[in-house]
This record gives sequence, C-alpha cells and structure tokens, in this order.
Amino acid sequence: MAAPCTGQRWRGNVARSERVGADGCRIDVAIRGGIDQVRPSQFFMLRRGDGAGPLLARPFSLYLQKRADGADELSFLLKIHGPGTRSLAELGPGDGVELVGPLGNGFPQIARGEKIVCIAGGVGIATFPLVFETAIAEGASPGDLTLCFGSARADLLYESERYKEYGIRVLLATDDGSAGARGNSLDLLKSEMASGAIVHKVFACGPERMLEAVARYCLKQQISCFLSLETRMGCGTGVCNACAVPVKPRSNGGWPVAKACREGPVFDARNLVLEERHQF
Repeated sequence: MAAPCTGQRWRGNVARSERVGADGCRIDVAIRGGIDQVRPSQFFMLRRGDGAGPLLARPFSLYLQKRADGADELSFLLKIHGPGTRSLAELGPGDGVELVGPLGNGFPQIARGEKIVCIAGGVGIATFPLVFETAIAEGASPGDLTLCFGSARADLLYESERYKEYGIRVLLATDDGSAGARGNSLDLLKSEMASGAIVHKVFACGPERMLEAVARYCLKQQISCFLSLETRMGCGTGVCNACAVPVKPRSNGGWPVAKACREGPVFDARNLVLEERHQF
C-alpha cells in the first residue's frame, strides 16, 4: 500500500559536514521546528539552499535523527559520485539546505524475539542506524540484530565502528580482504546460515545487483526479505513517474509497476519482478 505523501518542505542549515571514508560525506542539518520521528528507510529530498547546485533535489535515507540545541538535527550519509552529491558535499557550517520529507515507506516493525539480519552494501549502510535505534527502543534485544556490511575495500566501510556501539553483531567483508572477511555481504549471510543461525527476516540496502542476489537467495531459503531500493528519483512525491519498479500486479492493486517513492523504497522481495539473473 502506498504511503500517503505527507512530506513537508523544510529549510535548514548545515551544523557540520565531514568527509567519511574515501568518497563519502556526512552532513548534519539543523532544522527549527518539530519533525516527528522518521521511520527506518524513509528518505528526504535534498538540495542546496543557495540554488548553486542542480535544480532537481536528490533522495537520501535519513542516517541519524536527534534533538540538539532546540532544533532537530538530521544526518545524511552521501557517496560523492555526481554533480548533486558533489554540490551538497561542498556545503559548510551555516549554509542553507532545502528538504522535502519524510517520504516513502520504511522497513516493517521488528517484533521482540525476531532474529534480524541487515545486509548493507556500500552507502546502503545509511538506512540502518535508524533500524537499530528504533528496534532497540521498542524492546528488541541487540543480540537479535546482526549487520552484514560489505564494500570493495576497507576505506569504503563508512563509519563501521559506529554500529558496534548499539551492541549488535557487526560482520564486515571486503572484496580485497582489507577488512573483515574476503568476500561480500551476501557471503556473510550465507556463512551465518551455514553455521545454523536462526534468521526470521532479512533487511537489505545497496547496489541493485546485490539486492537481486540477496532476494534470490532469501526466496530460495524461504526467509522473509525486505529490500530498500536505491532507485533514481526525480521528485520523490509520486508525480514524475521516474522511479518505476516492476512488481507482481497482485501486490499493487493489479498494476505491474510501482513507484519507489510512494510504494517503496522498501519492498517485500516476494512482490518484485527480478528480470535478470545477476551473479554476485
């Protein structure tokens, strides 16, 4: 079911901006006024407040949310790889930011006692701190939460030490073996399953090929799997139709295409049409 478009327009100012890893940037934006608690994997559309960047805003999952000095502080983790992210990464303290959000549907609520494995690829890690914080605040045991975080090399494991502070299990993998196990985040899940670990649900966010591979594996193992898609968006509110996702019609009121910004970005893997078999 599509999320109602309840996102609001906000204006904020950069509280701090710092580089993270080899190609990442974390931006903390202070906003005056009350923003309700954002659900894990909901997102905001961001652009510079001075008009110097691209006209179209860019979508980013909320990384962290806290109250500081009478303002809501929203943190975003960006991978710098295009004009939109570069323009945002150039902002400094006090610079203005325009935001629209929170938008979209997030991950399902975690019940007490459920064993959850979160699989992150690269900057897909940005959606998971709120998953951990929300689950623990609602009574989940940190010991029931496992993060499998993979990247090409160690300096692309963005803020990997932070996630251990939640008391959850943190497993790391890199393609070149420079940190954690040699391999990828799906390999970590497979190792968990081979060791006899109980897994009730898998949450995943990362590159498309990774998500397809995770979905196929979980469907084969009959594990409930929810994917947060990193689909390109134009507006984030369901108007432009740029974020079309092929789905099984019965899951979407008979329509074979859903909008990642409204029905997603989180989808049950059973409802997606996986058109290509990618090896991961």
